[in-house]
Amino acid sequence: MSAIHGSADNLLNVENGIETADLIPNARLVIIEGMSHELPSGAWPQIVQAIIETVDLGQPD
Repeated sequence: MSAIHGSADNLLNVENGIETADLIPNARLVIIEGMSHELPSGAWPQIVQAIIETVDLGQPD
């Protein structure tokens, strides 16, 4: 599981993202530098990669 959070999120500050990741067993925190509470196209590669890694973890061996 990946918890994705922006470093510049002014609605839910980055500490909330850190706490979320801490509360989910085996979660990986992905902080996207400069991203706020929106998903700018420049961040899509990082977001998609985190989603792919999460999906891959859920696949049976």
